[in-house]
Amino acid sequence: MPRVSIGVVSPSLLSRMMFPVSSTAFSTTPTDTTASSPSAVASSGWSPDDVTRPSASMYRAQAVAIKVALAIPAVRKAQHVIAGKPSTFKLAAFDQANTQLEPLDPRSAWLRQPDPRRTLQSLLFRTLQDGIWHDRCLWDVERDLADRAVRFRRVHPSRIDTVTDPRDEDTVEAYIVDGKDYSAERVWDRFVVFDFGGLGGLRRFGAPLLELYADLQAAAGNYARAPHPKAILKNHGPDLDDDEIDELLAEWESARATRSVGYLNDAMDYDTHGWNPEELQLVESREHAALEVARLFGLPAKSVDAKSGDPLTYSTLAEWRRDELDAVRPWLSVIEQTLSLDDRGSSPRGLVLPYGITARFLTDEYVRDAALTRMQTWETGLRSGALEIEDVKAAEPLAIAPAKPRPAPAPAPAPAQETAQ
Repeated sequence: MPRVSIGVVSPSLLSRMMFPVSSTAFSTTPTDTTASSPSAVASSGWSPDDVTRPSASMYRAQAVAIKVALAIPAVRKAQHVIAGKPSTFKLAAFDQANTQLEPLDPRSAWLRQPDPRRTLQSLLFRTLQDGIWHDRCLWDVERDLADRAVRFRRVHPSRIDTVTDPRDEDTVEAYIVDGKDYSAERVWDRFVVFDFGGLGGLRRFGAPLLELYADLQAAAGNYARAPHPKAILKNHGPDLDDDEIDELLAEWESARATRSVGYLNDAMDYDTHGWNPEELQLVESREHAALEVARLFGLPAKSVDAKSGDPLTYSTLAEWRRDELDAVRPWLSVIEQTLSLDDRGSSPRGLVLPYGITARFLTDEYVRDAALTRMQTWETGLRSGALEIEDVKAAEPLAIAPAKPRPAPAPAPAPAQETAQ
């Protein structure tokens, strides 16, 4: 029976990852494992006993690599753009008529808070973060008696291993969660699988660039801790001892605080060096590395505050947000489409949401134009006849909804009459 080895890491690499003294902490191998034959998983009847389990130290090493990567400002900013901002968007359900369901509709009420122990923002952030670094995320599903998904809990990546087809590394034959194996067909009975299809996995694919960026950060730090002198006094006379050198330099620096002109005799020369803060901090190289980080994450350069030299400018904040939303849309689509998946069997049913119900992020508010711009647009549309006032009221968030008639107040009770004694 074939033995499946998962997440093999060389000892030297593991040592560097666990004790990251340099940027080599980013180097790691995938936890995906290739079966030794196409049917090794599908039909050989393997069990977790036939799997070489990765050690806990390997998981710690991978966590260290990601934490070191997140110490890079551009990387942390990129993760914030992909996972931080979108995690604040609301999730809503829509029926086949594209009508948004009420938040408390029993078919999709759990979208407000899928995990009873986490906020929606926290769950979405961790889900997208797993996608960035591991290219997948799993939610553990709890169903009610009617087989409807009602509660979810994210599964930490360190609890998950995968076995892939040797002829197609994109095809996962089985998932191993907490030592239990689930075939690709049966895993949906217990979990929701968010497969980002190669969008992420930067734990593996981004190592060379992240190493370069870390090297530049380290070099700039070395310059900051031990900067080069801006000028040097050269003595052509008798050598001076340490105390005399310290006294000479102190007097020279003190004189420069009061006079911009100095005097030296024939025995002394003053040489200046062309070092400046930008050169000492490798600003240009670090800016280029930040730009490469933006490309690695598929984001506009402005998203990580990198200078690209691109003449493209944004006249409004809404235009910039639309451009940035286009960049993160593929990540959001994975979550939307996964929650909306249907089982196309003999009797179609929804794998997560009920059949015919789809999930969607509400992003209109994030990319909405300023109120003045909207009013000018509505005015132009009304004057041209392209819009009716009802259309404007339906689309404008500031439109005042017609007041509902208030019920008439109940008549006050009649005062009790005193009975004459």
